[in-house]
Order: sequence, then C-alpha cells, then structure tokens
Amino acid sequence: MKKNSKERMKYNYSSNEAQKLFEEFTLLLGEITSNVEEREKRLAYLEDELIKYSRLKYLLRMIFAKIPQYVSKFKDKIKQKKR
Repeated sequence: MKKNSKERMKYNYSSNEAQKLFEEFTLLLGEITSNVEEREKRLAYLEDELIKYSRLKYLLRMIFAKIPQYVSKFKDKIKQKKR
C-alpha cells in the first residue's frame, strides 16, 4: 500500500539551513510589505493631487466661461459713460 505523499515528506525546520531560509524569507517579506505601503501612500497622495487639479481645472473653466459676460458688461458701461 502506498503512503500519502504528505506522510513521506518530513521537514526538519530546526536545522540551520531552514532557520537561515526562514530569516531570509522574513526579511524579504518585510521589504515587500514596506514597498507596498509606500506605493499605497504614493497612490493616496497622487489621488489627492488629482482631485485638487480637477477642482482647479473646473474653477478655471467657470471663470473663463464668465469672462465674455464681464467684458460685455464692461463695454456697455464704457459706452454709457461716453454718452
């Protein structure tokens, strides 16, 4: 009868090599976590900047859309003063 493959594989996690691999894994996992956190912070910052830019762009559009009205009113006032 065949034994289950899990039963056949026995690992010695207390060996020096296993401990060294675990330490390396832990360090790499820490670096990956740090990089992911930095990227998340950077993305949050960029999202905030995009929102600010979008608001500014909207406000500028509104201002420039009203300029012809103000110019027209200004011209009318100048014409009235000349009379």
